[in-house]
Amino acid sequence: MIASASTMNISGQNADNKSMRLHCEKPPYLKAGDRVALLSPAYASTMGEVDSAADVLRGWGFEPVIGPHVGRVFAGKYAGTDEERVSDLRWALSDTSIKAILCNRGGYGTIHYIDQIPLEEWGAHPKWLVGFSDISTLHGLLTRAGVMSIHGTMSMFLAKGGEDSTSTLMRDLLMGIVPRYEVPAHPQNIEGKANGILVGGNLCTFVPNLGTQADATLGDNLILFIEEIEEQCTISTGSFKYSPCTGFLTAAKVWCWAILPTAAMNSPTLVLRRCCVLILRNTTFLYSAASPVDTIR
Repeated sequence: MIASASTMNISGQNADNKSMRLHCEKPPYLKAGDRVALLSPAYASTMGEVDSAADVLRGWGFEPVIGPHVGRVFAGKYAGTDEERVSDLRWALSDTSIKAILCNRGGYGTIHYIDQIPLEEWGAHPKWLVGFSDISTLHGLLTRAGVMSIHGTMSMFLAKGGEDSTSTLMRDLLMGIVPRYEVPAHPQNIEGKANGILVGGNLCTFVPNLGTQADATLGDNLILFIEEIEEQCTISTGSFKYSPCTGFLTAAKVWCWAILPTAAMNSPTLVLRRCCVLILRNTTFLYSAASPVDTIR
């Protein structure tokens, strides 16, 4: 999934939206020999996973570069202190020889330094950033800085060999091969057509970011994508029911709800989907209940 100008063929009438209009620049696609930084912005990964992911990148023709503090563990789970993780991000963002940043894993921790890197630094040298889960914070920062990014797989999954469909899709996206999705009809869809900037990500990550500089919902041309799995139902539904209070629903032309196949029938997922339907039932928003999820895992 790319935070970019996208079109969804499920549209209808649109609500009045906010006045701010977002625009995202597409970073240069990668070519053989380009450098890709491997960073751990949140929880720590094992160096075995990072090294295996680096081997996959080399096999694809890229030059992996491991962040200076990758391998550090702080407080039992974080990939170094907040200052160390910020330092690695600033290093990768400012180095013009680095053409993409692949996050090693998500977890939690990006909100700790949400205001420590100005948006100007995020947008100074546009480059691809790839990740999901807690990395949704960084996608929001890049969108606000006007740079597209990829909501996709990470090193901890790439380390398994890089031959699965999500890994090869991420590789293709980085090289400019963009897929076209045709999603099967769903009885809860609200049909029509719309286009806009694709924003969102992990529900329990981006909702706390509302009102910060990582809040990418401040626009009048949005397609909102939601990803959530393995979160306590009480937390997820609380995030969902809080979201209308912030007013950002008025900015979204389309809601896209992504469900992983392995989680499609568990009770928390069904409760979350019910929350979504209840929130949207009296609106004119467009809704896709069966969005593609291949780029999540």
